[in-house]
Amino acid sequence: MKPPCRFAECCAEVPDSRDVQVLKQVQVHDPIAFHEVVEQLKGNVFSVSYALLGNASEADVAAQKVFVRLYHTVGRVAQQHNLVKYAYRLAIDQCSVELRLRRPRKLFGWLTGAGSMSDPNGLPETDKSRGRAFVVRALSKLPEKERALLVLKEVVDQTVEEIADIMELEPAAVRRRLSAARQRFRTVCDQELR
Repeated sequence: MKPPCRFAECCAEVPDSRDVQVLKQVQVHDPIAFHEVVEQLKGNVFSVSYALLGNASEADVAAQKVFVRLYHTVGRVAQQHNLVKYAYRLAIDQCSVELRLRRPRKLFGWLTGAGSMSDPNGLPETDKSRGRAFVVRALSKLPEKERALLVLKEVVDQTVEEIADIMELEPAAVRRRLSAARQRFRTVCDQELR
């Protein structure tokens, strides 16, 4: 059995009256209600963005763009528990855009030092940060959709059914793609270790 989500109050299948009230206030662009939603979701949106982009400052910018987009499109959300899924979908889409924009810079990264995983202050990395850098490097070598699936499953701890809703896929397709993504991730990690 899956452990309960930290945000169980917003992920429950039947939202309580407070959640419904907050969603209605957000849909009419109440800034206080929207701030409450941002505070509730910002950690998870940032985590997904960081795992997909591999850079904290880019992830922070992407998360801000997600919340701006969420503010303008929140009318599309029917229930509170769908708001979380919608925020994840927006985060994945925004990160895909950021990655597409980043591609031309990769060609000249060796010249500018862009994309370097080393500490900008020249301080030695700890084992934990080396491990994190290794995982981010390995994830960055996966196709965007596989990376998104792995992040949702392994980092955010979503169920296959929740991922299917977020990615707009059938659960069986999610299982197949997750299996392929895990295998590709293992291969990439093996290559990185050599």
